[in-house]
Amino acid sequence: MSGEETVRHRDKRVSRGMALLLALPAVFTLWFTVYLGLNNATASRPVPEAALPFVLAGLVAFAGMFALLSLSFAVLRTVVTDREVIVKYGLWGPRIPLEAITECKVVPYEFHKFGGWGIRRGIGGTWAYVPGSGDVVEIAYTVEGKTKRVQVGAENAQLVASEIQHAREATARSLRIEATDAEEPTAQEAEREAAAIEEAEAEAEAAQRQH
Repeated sequence: MSGEETVRHRDKRVSRGMALLLALPAVFTLWFTVYLGLNNATASRPVPEAALPFVLAGLVAFAGMFALLSLSFAVLRTVVTDREVIVKYGLWGPRIPLEAITECKVVPYEFHKFGGWGIRRGIGGTWAYVPGSGDVVEIAYTVEGKTKRVQVGAENAQLVASEIQHAREATARSLRIEATDAEEPTAQEAEREAAAIEEAEAEAEAAQRQH
């Protein structure tokens, strides 16, 4: 196989609902920060003047964190190459080698088993990277002798599963060809082996004539 990976398929699922859900706390926190800064002096329980800058800075940082999460979880990307499946939900997601995959299928996402959307861990240890309802791609793979499962949301789950299966089949064929090539002797090796056999036979005949 070449040193560079060939991308076979890219899937991008945009989740405006997940982005909006995480953006709301950011908007509310920013509004409260401005309100507190303008009205702290007249509040019934004002924040001490010495502590006010630190409180406001903390609120801004909190709002920024939710804004960043909102942008990160707005898009789920799945890339199928000739070597692996790459899942990226924000900054998180697995990289699964094709040769480690034992099963790939499309299943409906069961919300109640994972307790919501986003990055979730369900009963039995299955990880889900799912921004919304609908069908998902379930991948079973082996790492150090242990079977793991992951469910991945996709814009077109059936197409992603099909591309993963095609990539697995192509990888399996490539590995078989490489194994066959490694087992079969090259032409030069065959010639050297034949010459060695002829030389051994000639030496044996010469030894018989001497006796």
